[in-house]
Amino acid sequence: MAPLLSITDLQVHFRTPRGVSRAVEGVSFDVNAGETLAIVGESGSGKSVTSMAVLRLLPTKTTRVSGSIRFEDRELLDLSEDEMRGIRGNAISMIFQEPMTALNPVLTIGSQIAEALMLHQGLGKRQALARGTEMLDLVGIPAAARRMSDYPHKLSGGMRQRVMIAMALACEPRLLIADEPTTALDVSIQAQILELMRSLKARTGAAVVIVTHDLGVVAEVADRVAVMYAGQKIEEASATQLFARPHHPYTSGLLRAMPRLGTSLHDPDWTLASIPGQVPSPFSRQEGCAFAPRCAKAKDVCRRHRPALRPAEDGHSHACHFPDNATGADHV
Repeated sequence: MAPLLSITDLQVHFRTPRGVSRAVEGVSFDVNAGETLAIVGESGSGKSVTSMAVLRLLPTKTTRVSGSIRFEDRELLDLSEDEMRGIRGNAISMIFQEPMTALNPVLTIGSQIAEALMLHQGLGKRQALARGTEMLDLVGIPAAARRMSDYPHKLSGGMRQRVMIAMALACEPRLLIADEPTTALDVSIQAQILELMRSLKARTGAAVVIVTHDLGVVAEVADRVAVMYAGQKIEEASATQLFARPHHPYTSGLLRAMPRLGTSLHDPDWTLASIPGQVPSPFSRQEGCAFAPRCAKAKDVCRRHRPALRPAEDGHSHACHFPDNATGADHV
């Protein structure tokens, strides 16, 4: 069976006054129906740009997108803008990272949710508003019927985030892209939202791509994980494999930086691990491994030759000359 979403050699370059910004460099991955793929990495790794490219929401005049993005065996990069409008918010929905700016400030919450339902699902206005009220209630907004007539400025950041999630789930999409969906939410609401996403997947067989830096969320919901660094995919594995035996030193560093249960800030022997340095500028071309300047294991070969992504029989792929938790020499 063909994947629901298949991305092959995706490259996204932005033209700017400073030069060309290479935000995404040759990323490939598949997402099957009913599967949750988490894309993780620190700020500047290309996670959000990758997700925006799927829905073709990047500025067309300053952006060059190449490669292939196939959804239900249709090449999205070849579709007209009218054809993409029929897909956005319907077959593919997105929970945006910035709820404070993603909602239209001059339209009520109810009208914004109802618009998508009337356009894509063919509902009448009364039916659409009733469905919108139901969705607000599902995402934990109190007095949902009253909130339907509110404007976005009347809602807190966390409540706006929940409205965005309600809008994304309203049409029961076949693919949900969630860009930091639990940002600005307290822990109890986070759990409720993640459960809602799981429920959608179980009920409709939808696939979910969740973009996050929160490895706790990844452990909670993901089937597979793709790790990105400096615009490249550097590791991919099942969530179980990745947490048990990370291969790339960057992934190992991310896992070591997670707080552990039972540790205390007041313990003098406790320190939170960190990865020294910072992500390289997207304006500069890296001759070798992009992570080499920050990697304690880096050798001359790492600085000279970029490692290719190496697939493994168990589906655990990595792009590293000297991977962690691997048997034998793996360098060139």
